[in-house]
Amino acid sequence: MNIARSIRRFGLPFRPVGAEDGYLYLTHTPLYLYILTAFTYIFGENILFLRLTTVGFSIGSISLVYLIVRGSKNKTSASVATLLLAINPFWALYSFYIYMEIPMCFFALLSIYFLLKKEETKKEGYYIGVGGAVALSVLVKEFAILFWFALTIYVVLFASKWREKIVGL
Repeated sequence: MNIARSIRRFGLPFRPVGAEDGYLYLTHTPLYLYILTAFTYIFGENILFLRLTTVGFSIGSISLVYLIVRGSKNKTSASVATLLLAINPFWALYSFYIYMEIPMCFFALLSIYFLLKKEETKKEGYYIGVGGAVALSVLVKEFAILFWFALTIYVVLFASKWREKIVGL
């Protein structure tokens, strides 16, 4: 909440704790802090509404799991996968508190959804969605860069157009 307040005042993730003048809070990438700041502009400095931001990302992630599994398997498998994620105690805990992991997972799942849509429809425009979602995931938490590497390996080795280029070498 202090960081969101300082973003509203100064435009930077400035943490007024510690040193006399404070310091820049650059431990993680700041996108989620800016999202929370936007919600403090709308709803005021209310911790419940900030937690609801994370809950919203959690519900979106659960919905994306359903869509991803339904697209590759069937509705029963999608319902089971969604239920398993929804009742996971760690997911429930992280979904209620203001952690960056849930929005990172949301954008990572969104990139998988776009990638599967690209494979299904063969439209190259979905790669823009994949790239944008991965970029947002990395901007929420830098750990998602590992996910970008995994997606790159998938696209190079298994995506239809790239596979043909590699085999043709």
